[in-house]
Amino acid sequence: MNKWLTSTVEAYKETFGYTDHPIVWDVGSRDGDDGVELAERIFSGNADVALQNSFVVCVEPNPPQAQLIRERYPSVVVFETAVSDYEGKSEFVRVISDNKDAVGMSSLDVENQDTKGKGPKEIVEVVVTRLETIMDDSIIDVMKIDCEGYSWEVLHGMGDKIYNVKVFHIETEHPEFSGWSHKGHKNNEQVMAFMESKGFLLYKTEYEWGGIQDQIYINPNIHKTPRIN
Repeated sequence: MNKWLTSTVEAYKETFGYTDHPIVWDVGSRDGDDGVELAERIFSGNADVALQNSFVVCVEPNPPQAQLIRERYPSVVVFETAVSDYEGKSEFVRVISDNKDAVGMSSLDVENQDTKGKGPKEIVEVVVTRLETIMDDSIIDVMKIDCEGYSWEVLHGMGDKIYNVKVFHIETEHPEFSGWSHKGHKNNEQVMAFMESKGFLLYKTEYEWGGIQDQIYINPNIHKTPRIN
């Protein structure tokens, strides 16, 4: 069980209860595990059958990792693309390692200092899209965003579909965190200001390590649906 997801699950349950059909988006998924775990933990029934009653989407630009998700979780929808606030193509630094945390530092930021010493790296070209392009109009129970320094751009790329999400779990970086070098990088305070400008309520912030801050938000404009027994 991933301890960093616990507050996100608590935010969902306290605000919306459980759901019979979880819809979860895991953006910057790496291996699909977090998206699947979130669906299992907000599902109203037995966790053993949660996945078959859920709609889980993983967005992962790293080709080997996208294939891993497809093999590990055949029912999960996988978009093999990077996401930002524009559409096109970009260089992507892929960390090659048996350590999943190191692999998870792969990024659009090809000068990312945080990947140094994490293993061999390869620069590849990937497709970049805006989330609003691949999202439909469904209400999403939880969206987790972990895009190695690009959370602000990802959120901007949602357009008005940002309002279709009940609970956000967003990885951000403290202003003093020096790992990200891309021009215009937006830190945790700027992400918070953006989310509050959109009317989202901050539920909790948690620091992971080295200046990484997880921010959890609730959409106050989507109300709990009463269960009919």
